[in-house]
Amino acid sequence: MKDQKTGSIHLSGEYALETNAAETWAYLVQPEILSNCIKGCDEVILHEKGRYSAHFTFGFGPFKRTIAADLRVEEVSPPELYLLIVELETRKFGNASGRAEVALVPNDNGCSLNYRANVEVTGWFDSFGEAVVRSAAGKTLGVFFDRFAKITASKRLT
Repeated sequence: MKDQKTGSIHLSGEYALETNAAETWAYLVQPEILSNCIKGCDEVILHEKGRYSAHFTFGFGPFKRTIAADLRVEEVSPPELYLLIVELETRKFGNASGRAEVALVPNDNGCSLNYRANVEVTGWFDSFGEAVVRSAAGKTLGVFFDRFAKITASKRLT
């Protein structure tokens, strides 16, 4: 039997938001906002405080599958710091899990959202190599936070 290879990717970033930390925190835990921010997401369901499931389409070209992920938000220090934990398992693609520490830092225009993430992949996900997985994970996080910034900015106007 072939050993299952595991890859670990570390990512970080910063986004300037027009909302203050308390408003941003409130948006970060709303299922409808999360579903609009996750690329390819069909839905995010809140099961209980801090525990969600997400269903989304993953893949490229003709290789697309709908997969489910478990999401957990651990409130470390509201409204300044929380930990987002994501886990997904598939038979065909392998497994992926990630932990992102999200810090909200007040500034003159709202707050900065800073994140540090660690993503681990196994199986088919990992067969693409670190550069491809890092690029895909980085783009996915980039899409999430870009969409989040736009959604929170538009909500400030209403």
